Amino acid sequence: MPRIVLKDRLQSASGGPREEELYSSRNISLTVHSLESGHSSKESTSRSFTLLCAIAGAAWVTLRGERSALAPGDSAAIAPGTRFAFGASDESLVVEITAPGPGGETASTAGKLAGPEITRASALSPFSPERFVKHPLLDSREVRCDYLLMEAGQALPPHNLPCDVAFIVREGRVSVTMGSDEEEAAPGEVIVVRANETRGIRAIEKSIVLQAVAPRPGPEMRREVAELAAPEPLRDDD
Repeated sequence: MPRIVLKDRLQSASGGPREEELYSSRNISLTVHSLESGHSSKESTSRSFTLLCAIAGAAWVTLRGERSALAPGDSAAIAPGTRFAFGASDESLVVEITAPGPGGETASTAGKLAGPEITRASALSPFSPERFVKHPLLDSREVRCDYLLMEAGQALPPHNLPCDVAFIVREGRVSVTMGSDEEEAAPGEVIVVRANETRGIRAIEKSIVLQAVAPRPGPEMRREVAELAAPEPLRDDD
């Protein structure tokens, strides 16, 4: 799948609010919402674990009637059964990530928000000179979302998993392996690698990348992937 440049969607938002499906499979759906100031979605109840990520502009989200502002890079993790809506205080882009579950049915409620509902880009985990850092956002059977904080040269080497993975670059510049190809991505760009295709990511410069993996890999697969990136033993709570 080619690189998607989200800033192009912002330039087209002046024609009114738009909703565009960037990618959809049985495992995951990515939708970008181009919003003008004052526009909002209808309030609805989440049927599955959902992540909203502000890409540009000044957005907001309401969770159970409580409104929070979303600056670029901020995200909102939404558990099943939660009433929510989102909108824009200024021309904005918001990416919505959902995992519908097997057969497109309502996803299970088995899982957890891996951190607070609202994650601020200004309050992410510190970088490490030893290896890239994962800042968890949500963790369910259907999807796992993390921010990857990568110093230049840090990488997750090419590997293969029966899961779709989406990389959304927040800061910096990275090189992503997709099968036998490699593609560079800059802030506001998205690359999706389909299930069973080789994937990997390397930071060309200091970078922050949102990674969404669906379905969530099992413990053995996670351990094998972690060992690619770090020779030290994996902690039981990773």
